[in-house]
This record gives sequence, structure tokens and C-alpha cells, in this order.
Amino acid sequence: ANSENDDGKVASSADALESLVSADGESKNGEVEMKKIKSKNTSKSDNIKSQRAKVPQEPVAEEPEVMTASTLSDRQRTLVKKARKVYNNNKADAKNSVTYRFVLDPSLRQPRSRSIEIERSATKLHDPKSRSYIAVLSYRILDADNASLPQNRKTLLYSHGNATDLGAMNFMCHYLCRGLGVNVVIYDYSGYGASGGVPREENTYSNIMTVFNYIYNEPTLGNQDSSSILVYGQSVGSGPSCYVSSNSATRDKVGGLILHSPFMSGMRVLTPSRALACLDIFPNITRITKVRCPTMIIHGMKDKEVDVSHGFALHNAVPEECKRDPWFVQNAGHNDICDSQQRMEEYIRRLKRFIDGME
Repeated sequence: ANSENDDGKVASSADALESLVSADGESKNGEVEMKKIKSKNTSKSDNIKSQRAKVPQEPVAEEPEVMTASTLSDRQRTLVKKARKVYNNNKADAKNSVTYRFVLDPSLRQPRSRSIEIERSATKLHDPKSRSYIAVLSYRILDADNASLPQNRKTLLYSHGNATDLGAMNFMCHYLCRGLGVNVVIYDYSGYGASGGVPREENTYSNIMTVFNYIYNEPTLGNQDSSSILVYGQSVGSGPSCYVSSNSATRDKVGGLILHSPFMSGMRVLTPSRALACLDIFPNITRITKVRCPTMIIHGMKDKEVDVSHGFALHNAVPEECKRDPWFVQNAGHNDICDSQQRMEEYIRRLKRFIDGME
């Protein structure tokens, strides 16, 4: 969700994008800060509810909003209008060679200082297909001579879940980077966080292809090595992750695929009936049969958002030569697989084993 501020700039409700470009278009110091507003694990609609003033009387139940085709159409037009403004601002920034830096809100959890040095960089990638600029964070290990780290370093391309963004994922990216000895690249989908554009299924596909090609051709990340990129998709991120791992243009460049709390398809989360198959989105169950890389499924046995049967079905659909040991986590739900220290350690152990088996 995006909103227009007093200066006519369009900012995100999830990540405040503070442009250091003056009103006449000249850059003040060549930087744009991506500042993270305190993130909660709630949906975007929860984050933008208006605050009502408290009055000394009995609360009156609000009439539920009637969602009509006209209401949805008006909302879509508003989103497109705001996305166009963001796109034009980002386009001007790119023309002026504006750079970016990520500033984490101090109220969010900070990673502990460790011996492994990590460089975090922020950029925005132009995605012409979705007509947007995609916010991307890269976490790169600098200790090239550290004997405890893998010599053939891989890069993990992380597609996050629906109710989060780059700022909220910062701690996990640091943990994966240090725990696995890999570089990590994460991005916000069109219409999310600090990215421009409109949130649509087809845009997520275009977004991940843009980021994947950036990693593949970047010497410090993929370096055009078909075994060096590990694709990781959590929840809704399993959709674009299955897409890039099965697409004929990129599947032979993917070294491995990990799906965390994935679903067979969007409609199958709501109903097993195929009566509405023509309206389905993210057909992971079909695409996963076309992957050509080692594939691992992680799913909580008590997942109430996406039943564990989705994880079982996806694991069974993986080509036999690509199957790797899944992890079906006892007493875990959709978002708490890594909540305890014990589970986090087990999580890292299993991912390390998977990465070692990618060779």
C-alpha cells in the first residue's frame, strides 16, 4: 500500500522511502534511504486501518464494507495511479544516478555482531514487464579467506511470505548468511514495501526473473555459475520460486530449490475442488514436476493456514532424481518453524546438509 506525503512524493506504508532529492530534482547527496517503519506480522490491510478517536460511549459496531465490482475497480484504479507516480519518481532517480541505503528501524531486532563480516547493500532494479523498480537487499560475505566457510560460495535468492517485507526479514537474512556461509539476496514484490508497481501474480514472476538475472550476471554473486544459485520460497514466495525453477529460460541455471510452508496452488488453499480451476493462481503442483535441480520441502505438521497435505503433495510431485529429504516439523504451524533456538539449529543443520548435497 502506498500513500502520498506532503511533498507530493509517494511513500510506502510498510517501508518509508525517504528520497534525498530536492524539489527541483537535484540530488542532495546522491543517496536515498530505505527506512523501515516498525513491522508487525500483520497483513497490509491491518497496517493501514485508520485510528478512531475514543469517545465515552458504548462502541457501535461498524457496518461491514460491501465489496462490489465498482469498489474493487475504484481501488485498482487508485493503486495504478499511485504506482505510476512511484514509477516516474524512481525513473527520475535512476536517470540522476541516485543510490540507496537501507536503514533498519531501531525498534526491530538487530543481529548480533559475529566474526564473519557481512556487507549489506541496497538497490532498485528496473523491471519493465511489471513497470516497476524492485527494492533489493544483498547480504554478501566478505571473509573470502575464512577456513570455516564454504569455498564455493552460493547465493540464496529469498522470496518472502505475504505478511512481511525487507526490514522484517533482515534478522533472518543475517542468520542464514552466517549460519550457512552463503550470500543472501531478498526483494520486495511489486506493490510491497519499498518496491513500486501493483501487487499481481504475473508481476511476482517478472520480479523474480529480474532479480534472478541480476544475481546470475553479478560477478560477486552468481558469476554465471549454474550451480551457485539456491532459490528459496516461503509461503506465497513458493509461487515465484517454482516459476523461476521450472521456467525453460532459467531452470538449468538453478542449483537448488527450497520451499518453506508452500501450497499446491492458490485456489487449493481454499478448496480441493477443481470447479474454479480457471481462476487458480500460482500452480506450484504443476510447475514443480518440471524442476531439474535438488528440491527440499519444509512444512509444519500443524499448519492451519496451508495444510501440511500441500507439502506432502509437492514433495511427491518432485521428479525422483531431484527429491531430497523433506522436513515435516512436528508441533509447528505456518510461521513458527524457526521460533525456538532448538528448531533454528535443526533448521540450519538440515539446510547445510541439503546444500552439501547440491554438488
